[in-house]
Amino acid sequence: MNNHKIWRLSAVAVALLISGNGYADQTFHFAQQPHNTGDHTVIAAPEVNNFSLADLTANAEGQAVDATNAGALSLRVEPTQGDAQANGVLVTSGTFTNQAQGSITVSASSQDQHAVASGLQATDAYWSTLRNQGSIRATSNSLHGSAEAYGIQAGLAFSDAAGDHYGDHMMLSNEGVMQVSATAEQDAFASGIYTNAGNGVVNNGRLDVSAHASAGDARATGLHTLSANPGVDPDPWNPANPTHLMSNNGSLSVTASGNNATASAISTEGEGVYIYNNGTLIVDAFSESAQGSASAYGIHVLNGSATINSSGRILATATGGSQQQAYEVMADGSVVNIERYTLALGDETPWAVSNGGSIVLGNGTQGADLVLMAGQASEGFAYGKEYSLDNLAYDTTSGQQSTVGGSIAGLYGITPDIKVIHSGSSSSSLGSAALVYAPDVSHAGVSALAQRSSMEQASNIISSQLHSQLVSNAGCNQKLESADSCVFITPYAGEYRRDPVTSGYSGQRYGVLLGQNQHFGDFQLGWHGGYESASTDFNGTSVGRKEEINTLMLGVQGGMKLSESLFIAATSTWFSSDTDYSDSNTYYGVGSQSGSYDSSGLYTDVSVGNSWQLNRNYAMTPMVGLTHIWQQRDGYIVSSNNSNYDLIDTRYSSYSNHAVALHAGVRLDGRYPLTNETLLKPFFNVGLQQMLYGDEITIDQSIPNSPVVGVSTKDKTTQGTFDLGMALVSDNGVSASLQLSGMVNSDRQDFTGWANLGWAF
Repeated sequence: MNNHKIWRLSAVAVALLISGNGYADQTFHFAQQPHNTGDHTVIAAPEVNNFSLADLTANAEGQAVDATNAGALSLRVEPTQGDAQANGVLVTSGTFTNQAQGSITVSASSQDQHAVASGLQATDAYWSTLRNQGSIRATSNSLHGSAEAYGIQAGLAFSDAAGDHYGDHMMLSNEGVMQVSATAEQDAFASGIYTNAGNGVVNNGRLDVSAHASAGDARATGLHTLSANPGVDPDPWNPANPTHLMSNNGSLSVTASGNNATASAISTEGEGVYIYNNGTLIVDAFSESAQGSASAYGIHVLNGSATINSSGRILATATGGSQQQAYEVMADGSVVNIERYTLALGDETPWAVSNGGSIVLGNGTQGADLVLMAGQASEGFAYGKEYSLDNLAYDTTSGQQSTVGGSIAGLYGITPDIKVIHSGSSSSSLGSAALVYAPDVSHAGVSALAQRSSMEQASNIISSQLHSQLVSNAGCNQKLESADSCVFITPYAGEYRRDPVTSGYSGQRYGVLLGQNQHFGDFQLGWHGGYESASTDFNGTSVGRKEEINTLMLGVQGGMKLSESLFIAATSTWFSSDTDYSDSNTYYGVGSQSGSYDSSGLYTDVSVGNSWQLNRNYAMTPMVGLTHIWQQRDGYIVSSNNSNYDLIDTRYSSYSNHAVALHAGVRLDGRYPLTNETLLKPFFNVGLQQMLYGDEITIDQSIPNSPVVGVSTKDKTTQGTFDLGMALVSDNGVSASLQLSGMVNSDRQDFTGWANLGWAF
């Protein structure tokens, strides 16, 4: 561990320093005003070397204060000579939260000495919470000296006495954005959160840390813990005041550049530390000296012990100098147990040990779960290729492969579409693993089925109105026989679902159709158009996936009386949709995915019916028809919203195909005069539909470097249909109806209700 200067000033010492200059009254006191919403900016005079922008102490009654900041706090310390120290908020008692609207900006600059900047600093505090939900920026610069910078610095003033708990049992959390930077000519050190292992350290937001030394050494850490007070037992899952916990669920980026550069995303010198990573760790070290070294570690355990559970991504890069080390995990004189870990195959040595350290899969009698994903093809990865799991670690001390102990409890692909083939394992070997891209379900195919169902229901609304006019010579308005033209508007809503045999869905649609029919004796012709908005939630193996669909429709409809009772009717509707797809599944640290695509289709139905008048009130009409469906979907890519997972982006090929169905049914229409001017017309229609062709949808899909796989989605070939409703017709040309239709089989159900308002003239 490189030596660097750490300022460990008590609250009293800081107060004395402040009282020696004319700026003491500019320190904001949260004990007096616990909830700040205003702006407070201090630019220290050139002769001031040390200043604290704000402090949080016990109140006048000696009680701890819970303080919040929703304003803008800013401090700049730039002395003309000597050291420079800038403290954002100095906490000696109570809890502090920089809220989402709050910002803390701290800058310290020295000409030729040491510069230190801290966003939040807790000293002589314990059982407390420091939380950033807004933004913190801590920057230190030294033109010819050295520099340190901390986002949150806490718990460094405890003693080694077992009964002394000052400086521990604190929750230190970044849930917003924190940027920490140290730049110097000599040595530079920067750390996002720096404390002892007796505290809980959490990053659930974005944390960027950088250290740059133009002529010295640079070291940067994201989350860093020293040895804990010996009297503090590990308690990582205490929700309020955890100990020995280092957790990252966000984005953590660490960069170091200098003669010798060392960068670590998560670094600990403690014993019994639990390290959890479900986010992204990006680490980069660059040596600017030809004789220098560059070391980059995702997780660095130094002379301690830790248990790691990492489902997230760890990317470590070391360049420049004469020596480079870049490892996801470094066990430096330490024992590291792996509970769960995500590995990118292709890089056979993601872990390293040194100075007698060891890495063990599992903890006790329980083995480790390994989650495997594809590496870069340029690094030698290929689907179907076997990779030895015994070659996971390298001993940097001896310069040879290091044996990984323990056992594997389970091997998993990073997404359900990626399968793992494990072979050759024994008591003396972990065996080898190969990845195969073998999706069981195509969400694109399931989505195409849902879209087809929507096309059927919208077209059925038009067909139902058309059939009603052709049955028993009803025309546009049975009470206004002189009318040869009619217009209509039809708002509708529906619910649809498919049971998750392997993958299903449920959704809702809302839309409106409008159009016109024109009668020319026994022949009629019309047009219709409309808009529909639908939302589909997938389930089964596709749970968490969702589509938002917006559709425009335009079509024609027509019919002809072939005799007094026999008629033929036809509808044809063009559909044009744009779809936004999202996947909220995080899988193993992947994060959400999204994509969008356009699609279109043509739904055409031709039906023949023959009406029999049963009595003065009822007519029965058997009907038979043929339906043709053409669907076209553009190719599209579903990509991770985290660019570090672009190797699992899924490409779906374009799709264009046809389906043909035969349907038959019987319709019962009634008519009841309510008055001389109005007529009540109930009706009921029930039938069957049989797919003759196109019940199986196959769409090609692939991910980077994988073969193209055609995945089929099959629908039931037979389904029942129904349509029922009631219309009110008036001799003033106005008509209104309420209707419900549906299509049902053992896998899929679709129901749509609508209200129709028409006017004949």
